Amino acid sequence: MTFIICCALLGGLLWRLGGGALTTLTGFSLGTDFARAIRACLGAILCWRFGWPGLAEIPALFLGVCIAGWGPFQGMGLPDIGKSEPSWKRWLPGALGLAEDGIAYDLIGMAECGLLCMAPPAAVAGWLAGWHGAVILLVSGLLFAPAYLLARLPWPVIPRFARGQEWGEVFAGGIVGAAFALVTP
Repeated sequence: MTFIICCALLGGLLWRLGGGALTTLTGFSLGTDFARAIRACLGAILCWRFGWPGLAEIPALFLGVCIAGWGPFQGMGLPDIGKSEPSWKRWLPGALGLAEDGIAYDLIGMAECGLLCMAPPAAVAGWLAGWHGAVILLVSGLLFAPAYLLARLPWPVIPRFARGQEWGEVFAGGIVGAAFALVTP
């Protein structure tokens, strides 16, 4: 249990650093791909049990983060967050006839993006740990939606780290870190 908690905390920290906190903390941007690489480092958790083959999770998670792009759905119904960002991933909530300014639209879009993000790492986890490892990571992707919805609550402001909807990144990263820990028992 301690391992899962530590991985969740590490996940929340790395995911938020990759989501913009590193730029605000250091004062300069190292670029989108560097931010994605920070998040992808969470994949190294699988080295705990699987050794060097676990490193295959890092490029898989990097690929997933590159594919997913969940910016349009981060706001969870808030009108000023992500609404103007174009994305091909808007097709699913649009096909379901959901209003673009609603929470349901963002929940479905975020679940879709989370699933896309975690699909490549799930394939690697399936190879390393069997079908249960893949299922754990796919479910963690679906949980991006409630993680960002939870961020709508009034969480404290940690200067230069997280405020408002940025907490969604912390929560989603915590879910990803915990999911990787659950694949390694």
